Amino acid sequence: MTSSESDPPVPQRDSNYAWAAVLLGCFAFVVSLHWIGDFDYWTHLALGREMWQAKAIRIAEPFLLSRPGSPVLTPGWPFEFLLYGLRVVAGDPGVSVMVAAAAAATFAVLWRSVPREGGRATRHLAWAFLALIAFSSRFRFAPRPEIAGYALLAPTLVATWRWHDRPSRGRFLGVAAPLGLWAVVHPSWVIGAVLGGARLALFPRIDFWKSQGGSWRGRLFLLCVSAGAVFSAYRACTFAGGVLGDLRAGGSLSSITEMQPLWDVPDFLWPFALSASIAFLLAWGAREGRVRRLLLWGLAVSIGALVARNVTLGLLGVAPAALEGLRSRSDRVWLPGAGRFPWLPALSAVTLAVIGVQDVDPPWGLGVRWAMFPRDAASFVSSSRLPGPIFNSFDIGGYLDWAWGGAPRTFIDGRVFGADPTFEAVQDVVGGRFPEHVLDGRKIQTIVVRGLYYDSGRIIPFLWWILSRPDWHLVRATDALVFVRGALPEGVGRLSAAEVWRYVLWETDVKASEHGHQPHLWFNRGVARYFLGDLTGAQAAFRQALKEHPEWADYYSVFLWDLGLSSKTPQRWPSSDGVVLHRPPIGSAQ
Repeated sequence: MTSSESDPPVPQRDSNYAWAAVLLGCFAFVVSLHWIGDFDYWTHLALGREMWQAKAIRIAEPFLLSRPGSPVLTPGWPFEFLLYGLRVVAGDPGVSVMVAAAAAATFAVLWRSVPREGGRATRHLAWAFLALIAFSSRFRFAPRPEIAGYALLAPTLVATWRWHDRPSRGRFLGVAAPLGLWAVVHPSWVIGAVLGGARLALFPRIDFWKSQGGSWRGRLFLLCVSAGAVFSAYRACTFAGGVLGDLRAGGSLSSITEMQPLWDVPDFLWPFALSASIAFLLAWGAREGRVRRLLLWGLAVSIGALVARNVTLGLLGVAPAALEGLRSRSDRVWLPGAGRFPWLPALSAVTLAVIGVQDVDPPWGLGVRWAMFPRDAASFVSSSRLPGPIFNSFDIGGYLDWAWGGAPRTFIDGRVFGADPTFEAVQDVVGGRFPEHVLDGRKIQTIVVRGLYYDSGRIIPFLWWILSRPDWHLVRATDALVFVRGALPEGVGRLSAAEVWRYVLWETDVKASEHGHQPHLWFNRGVARYFLGDLTGAQAAFRQALKEHPEWADYYSVFLWDLGLSSKTPQRWPSSDGVVLHRPPIGSAQ
């Protein structure tokens, strides 16, 4: 039997099918239109600016103190180059629109995988399912190179579907071409290669591959496909080995929220679990091919679950298994009455859109969430010519790249993680383990930090250390804390420690409006009010904290005991100025 004998008939043009793709894209656009709060946005933007100014795509490291060197090609250079150009033309609101448009394109293309032969009921169910995938993926659509990967994974998966139905050498290029373009933009292309390769391997067309041995063109094609498969497998193994090696127990990547397992990131977990569960039910389908569909589903779920940043790749990856299962039972009436009127897609679209627009993390809208970034502190450091070298915390480094343009240089940004000594040094300082060793060893003269951990709202232990150091002076406390060592520059005055606690109170307010579930927020609002002398407000904040997160009572026991909220005698340690504080346990969870 030749491959053409088993090919299905060519589907007829269907305007309703095309309109469904448009409406799905519009839905994805709406739920993915967000204020920009991504820390790496500014690093990508700053690198793009450097390339435009240098009129070259290979540039020497322009920002980081620890990475001077020869010109190199940054991994995401096409995205960064175009991102800066877009911002010059359309501003930050234009970037928000671009991100949402990428989501719209991703899901409009993915609709091409929906079976046409199942009738309206099947399509309505498929539309509602893909709308749920779009809703659950909206967290990860941000102005960073990965969104190009999402937009390219969709045609890769669609191409595997089309190739399976009508295999040819030309159609196989539809699988390889998006992956080749993706490889230029971001190293996550190997995940796309794994998902697309698994789809081809689990649903092969043996008749096609056998037919390629009869000519030199076919044999050359087989050789190229084999070489590409071996190379992709090698890159996938090295990529996975590097990530999993850093995520081993105690690995340094475990402190980065997006590199944690999905079960440690509740915001991502429940939408992913709901979408994956529905995908499993759809993938179950008919008996024939069930095991292969479930293997494909399991691979995609594993990719999304092991590392939170891959949640969208995992969700897009479960779609082929689910839609293949839906096609295997196209004769089944999944929901009575679903074909007569599109109530299921309409209900799902309205419900999910309302939830998505009202969600505060990320908030719906256009432009930048400036409360997330140290705009005033960065300007103050630059205009006041504070002495260097400068130390900054991990999460604000990207904005400092943009604001300072390399003068002065930043200590760290989002490109530095894992086993890099600079990343370890930041952990030692911010975590309060060995701040003096790092700051003295690297001759740091100015420090710019946020007061709370981004993912939990806990006060960074470093604050307890620096407030007891007479050689360090607080000089700014607006949207970040700025400390200077030794004699202050002319025109720069020293602020009292009370400004630290006013700043902490402000930061807890900002986080409460966006991450109200973080376990330490109410506790640290109580800490800030305690040091500001508002004991009544402190008691109220601690009572609320104990109501919501009693598991952290021992951590704040000294304050609870002093405010009469606990009779348990706390572990205490005196600071250099005689104020009794608690010392956060080293290595405790953030």
